[in-house]
Amino acid sequence: VHATWNNRIINEALNTLKNGMNGPVHINVPISEPLFSFTTRNLPAERVFMESTKYSPEQVGMQQACEILSNARLPMLVVGQMKETETVALRHRKNLFDDVLVYAEAISNFPTDFHPHVIERCLQNNPQYQPDVVIHIGGNQINKSIKQILRATPQLKVIRIETGKTTPDTFRHLTVLLRSSDAMQTLEQLLSAVAPSPDLKRLKEKLFHRQTVLPPLSSDNFSDINALATVLSCVHPHSNTAIHLANSSVVRNANHYLWN
Repeated sequence: VHATWNNRIINEALNTLKNGMNGPVHINVPISEPLFSFTTRNLPAERVFMESTKYSPEQVGMQQACEILSNARLPMLVVGQMKETETVALRHRKNLFDDVLVYAEAISNFPTDFHPHVIERCLQNNPQYQPDVVIHIGGNQINKSIKQILRATPQLKVIRIETGKTTPDTFRHLTVLLRSSDAMQTLEQLLSAVAPSPDLKRLKEKLFHRQTVLPPLSSDNFSDINALATVLSCVHPHSNTAIHLANSSVVRNANHYLWN
C-alpha cells in the first residue's frame, strides 16, 4: 500500500510542475542512511499517469483517455457522491450510457439500470466480468466491496474526472487525471469515445437476469433496513422532501431502494 501511495505522490508532484504555477515542488520523505546502496540490478517499472489541465492546450490527457476507452473491452463508469443539480442534465439521456456499465450508489443521484450489490456479486471472483477501464467521477464512495474488487483487478486503467485540486486514486490504478470545471461535459466527451462491446452486452444480459431473481430482504419487523423502507414509503418521489443519509450503513441500506 505504501508503494502505491508513494507512486501517486510522485506522479502528482511531476504533474504539478507542468500546471502553470512556475515553481518548485517539494516532497517531504522521512529517510535514514544509507539512502541507496546501488546494488539493485534493475529498477522496477512504475506507473505514470497523465494529468490534463487548462495549462495543457493540446489536451494530451483527454486524447489518451479517449484512446483507452475506444479500445476498452468492459468499460465501467463509477459514480461517487454527487448533487442532483449536478447530474440532472444527464438523468433523461440514458442512451449515453449504453456502452458502459454504470455503478452508482444512492448518494450518486445518477441514472443506472443495475442494483449496485448485483454488480458487486457478479464481478467478485469472476475475472471475465471485471472491467478493464473505469471512468471515475464524483465524491465519496461508500461501499467497500467495489473498492476492494477494483483495487485487486490487474491491469485496470482508471480515468478520473476531477473538479477540485486533489488527486484521488481511490482504486489505486489511476492512469489519466482530467481536471475540469464542467464534469458532466467532460464525461459526455469521454462517453462519445466508447465503442460498443459484445463482452459488455453479455455482461449486462447476465446482470439483468440476476436482478430479476434477487432474494427478498429480511422480513424482520425490527430491522434497521425495514425501518428505512417504511420512511421511504412515506415520501412521495416527486415531492420537495430531502432525505439525509447520515452514515455509511444507512447509505448501504438505501442502496436497496434508491439505486435507480
